[in-house]
Amino acid sequence: MSDLNGLMEPLFLAQTHFCSRGRVHHLEEESKSTTQHETQSKPKKVLPTAEAPKKKGKETIEEELSKLTADLKKRELALIVKEEEAQRMAIIEQHEASFKKNIALVKEKFEETKEQKEQRLAANERNLKRIKDRMARQ
Repeated sequence: MSDLNGLMEPLFLAQTHFCSRGRVHHLEEESKSTTQHETQSKPKKVLPTAEAPKKKGKETIEEELSKLTADLKKRELALIVKEEEAQRMAIIEQHEASFKKNIALVKEKFEETKEQKEQRLAANERNLKRIKDRMARQ
């Protein structure tokens, strides 16, 4: 692309000039219409070839720099979002692990209480049987 710009600059310079007020005018546009300040101004000066590449290059560099900084900011934001998402996922995984652990503990306690209830029921049935036997003897 820069090679193409290098080839186009002489053509651009040949078709432009500065007026007395420092404005750049295209020669094709001038042939179609002239303004009042151009007719009263000094003779037309052709822009030197050394000045145009600096200004044009500076503008393109600034534009490219602004595009690159915008792209860099987008990428930085994307990285920040990915890092935050990874942190959230790690926290979620930790919570899931603790929930699973708590569920396992509750199940163990429930099973213990279930066994204890079965033992109590068996003990109650024995006691009830003893009481019935005593009542039957009397």
